[in-house]
This record gives sequence, C-alpha cells and structure tokens, in this order.
Amino acid sequence: MQTQMIEVWASDLDAGSFDNCGDVILSFSPDVNDINVIYTCDDLGQNAVQLWVTDIYGNQDYCETFIVVQDNLNFCSGVPVVIAGEVSTEDAEAVEGVTVEMNGGLLTEVTGLDGQYDFSVIAGSDYTVTPMLDEDADNGVTTFDMVLITRHILNVQLLDSPYKVIAADANNSDNVSTLDLVAIRKVILQVEDNFPNNTSWRFVDEDYLFPNPVNPWADPNGFPEVISYNNLQASELEADFVAIKVGDVNGSAAVNATELEDRTMMGDLLFHTKDLELKAGKTYEVPFFGDNQEVSGYQFTLELGEGLELVQVLDGVAREENFGFALLENGALTTSWNEADVRRMDSEEALFTLVFKARENTTLSKELSVSSRYTKAEAYNANGELLNVQLAFGNELAAGFELYQNVPNPFTGETRIGFRLPESSTATLTVLDASGKVLKVLKGEYARGYNEMNLSDFAGVSGVLYYQLDTPTHTATRKMVIME
Repeated sequence: MQTQMIEVWASDLDAGSFDNCGDVILSFSPDVNDINVIYTCDDLGQNAVQLWVTDIYGNQDYCETFIVVQDNLNFCSGVPVVIAGEVSTEDAEAVEGVTVEMNGGLLTEVTGLDGQYDFSVIAGSDYTVTPMLDEDADNGVTTFDMVLITRHILNVQLLDSPYKVIAADANNSDNVSTLDLVAIRKVILQVEDNFPNNTSWRFVDEDYLFPNPVNPWADPNGFPEVISYNNLQASELEADFVAIKVGDVNGSAAVNATELEDRTMMGDLLFHTKDLELKAGKTYEVPFFGDNQEVSGYQFTLELGEGLELVQVLDGVAREENFGFALLENGALTTSWNEADVRRMDSEEALFTLVFKARENTTLSKELSVSSRYTKAEAYNANGELLNVQLAFGNELAAGFELYQNVPNPFTGETRIGFRLPESSTATLTVLDASGKVLKVLKGEYARGYNEMNLSDFAGVSGVLYYQLDTPTHTATRKMVIME
C-alpha cells in the first residue's frame, strides 16, 4: 500500500479450521492474542508463518504456510513526501476535531487545537485530501443568524463573504431561501438534530477564488471541498481548508477547547404575564406581553412545571411555527422568533398566548420559568447586541435556572461563579479538567434566585477547565481558563 505496510490477520489464512466442541481461535503462535502481523518494505518476498488453532478447552494444533509480500506499484522504492495543512475558519480560528482523510480513508488524521494535519506519502502517486466534521449541528446557530439570513434574502443587508452564504444554505440546495430558515429554526428549537441533506461543517480549499463571491455556486463545477494532487513529486505544506459552520453566519461557533463563550448581555428583554391561582383540571389562557423594547429576535427555553400541561399555542406576534414541542415530555417548550427589522415588543399586544391545563392546585409563577437548558435564552436589540431574557409575573421577575460565566475569566488564584435557581434547593458545583478528572466539588443549600460560589486553591493547575452545576431538576456546564 502507499503507507509502505500491510496488515494480515490470522483469519485471512484460514481454510476451514473447526472443532466439534465449539468455536476456535486463530493465531500466529500459541499465544491466542497473536492474531495479526504487519509487513513492511523490509519483508518483501516469502515469509514463513504458522497458523495455530485453539479450541474452547485450550487444546491447540497448527500448520505451516507462507505469505508472499509484493510491491507491484513500487511504493517501497518511492521518495517520501509530506502533505500538510491547516483547517481554520475565515476568521483564522483553528478548528479542532476535524477528521481529515487521505484517498478515501487510506490514511486518517484528526486535527488538534492548532487545526493542523500532515500525511507522509510516496512521491509520484495521486492523492485526495478530504476533511469531515458532522456533529453538534446547533453549535453557534442562533436566532440572530436567522435575522442576518432574512436580511440577506430580502436584499436588505447581504452577507459579506461567500463562506457566510454557504453557511446560510442549511439544506444544501445551492441557494439561500426561506426553506433554509425553516431548517435552521428546527435545529435551534431542538426539533431536529441535523440539517437536511447537509453536514454540520463544510470545507473549501483555501486557495479557491470564487468567480462571484455573492453567488458561491456560480462555477458549474461547484467549489472544491477536497484538495487533489496528480503525480505528486514534492511536499505540499499548505494544503489548507476554510471551515464553514453550517447555519452560523456571524461566526459564533466554538471551534476548539480553548475558545470561551462570549455572551456579554447588554440588558434584559422582559416578557410579562399575570400570576394566576390554578385549580386542578381547569384550562387557562395565558397571554405574554413585552415591555416596549425594540428587538429583531429572541429565543429561549420555557420550563414547564409538573403542575402544567400545554394544550395549545395561540398566534400573536409569534406563531405556532416559532415553538418547538419535541421536549414537552422533559418539561420544556422551546421558542425562536425573528424579523428582518427591529420590532417593538408592545406591552398591550399579546406576543403569544399559551393555553395550559392545570394538573394540580398551584400558582402559575411556581410552574413557569425561562432557562437556556435546550435553546439558549437570548434576544437581540436594534444594534445586534445580546439581551438576556427574563419572565415577569406582574412586577416580580421569575427566578429561572441559569449558570453564568465565571468572573474574572481567565483567572489566577480565585474566581466567582454566579447562578440562578427557580426555587430553593441543593446545588452541586463540580470542576473538572480537560481529561474529565474531578478537581473540586462544592455542595450546599441555596435560595431561590441569584447565588454565588467562590473558587480558589488550584495549585499547579492551568489551562481549560469545565464547571458543572447540578440541582435535582437542572444541569448546566461552562468552560473557564485558569492561568499560572
């Protein structure tokens, strides 16, 4: 092979060995674990081997044969060369975890934190390099991406690079349309976990020049998602790819383990409703109103307590298609709404109305809260800045579940972690390193609303850490960086 080696298994040489008391094990020696052998260019020619057969009681027998190793394509006499490159976004962020294949899987590498790969091959042959990554379709995909894509479709504000246009083509139809918005919203709402007819990431040869940047599909042959070499004679050290996260047109996807989530909130978007005393078996229409704030979109997870059953969604500014019902069994209703222009969330006009049936005697404020458990809670003001989403019953804010980014971050010595609980309960904070080793566990009883924990004493520890908050009903995880 082009790798100058070949693997042979004992089972490859078997011509029907059997035992009348059960299965047999095939090996190249009395050691039943000696089941394969690798031959290299040093083994050209005839190689004597023994094929051992072992029954379930340990009885053994063997025969002798030989394996002839040939180099018909002269790989052993070829000159070694290197094909190497980097996988990064258009903003030059290295992408970790990309599987890069050579010649359909003959050789395979996975990119690390630096996004790089390299293959040692033989000069004079043909090679094709193909990167692949198809996981976490919702990584970096938010309703704000839908705002930007909507503006692009309406020619209000065109996406400013061919890579962003490719990212907007969620259904891989070689154009950007409202069907892409439908596919993206389903991923945001957790109704679907992937895009139709597409992968989570796509990759383009960095050296490719788009003949029409506004239309990356202008070339009838398409844009190159592989790099090919014919009769390669010398090393190629810049076989680079531009990585495109499908659905993410504002570049918010996390691309490696060292990248920290940036969710600086510039205020709150408030949803108002009245608190109600609920009686078991009765049905209630609950309208939700804004606070006269101007936004272009929002998304969040609405937590439903066990005392509520969702019966129906009545249209308002948001319609039924703006909600995801796939997680109702987990007590969660997801929602995502956007428009191309900003819109005032009126305090007099119902944004949407939810119809609930009470399973028990309870109050509405005990049963509803906003969280980021599935769909992250965020909204976007007229400047495209992030807003937090809050639910208020009358003039009192609901205490939803939220785990906040530690402050400061990165940190040395000590950091502070804030979190919000929908009700008083136990909470456990676990700190882990990148390998999953538990470094610290803090547990206690905490009140409804906002709470904080202080972390310190990380002697000899540096790099990326993870912290996870667990309560009887919720869990959330974030990353932080500790500096020496």
